[in-house]
Amino acid sequence: RAVELRRMAFCEDYPDTLMARFDLGLHYSRAGDHRKALEILEPVVSTALTRLGREHPKTLLFVNDIATVYSANGDH
Repeated sequence: RAVELRRMAFCEDYPDTLMARFDLGLHYSRAGDHRKALEILEPVVSTALTRLGREHPKTLLFVNDIATVYSANGDH
């Protein structure tokens, strides 16, 4: 629900919307559903790299955290 509220209040690539989507993905990962998590996280990282840039603090956070999810999924 939080993601939908962010989408309604802000645009899809707004940093807070990206963060809400990313948090949702991390919750799936913590619940053990790494495949579903990556389905959500990968587009967020891609959008952040394109829209926010490689050096933006949120992009750096997303890239770091998705690496952890890849590792938990067995993708080393």
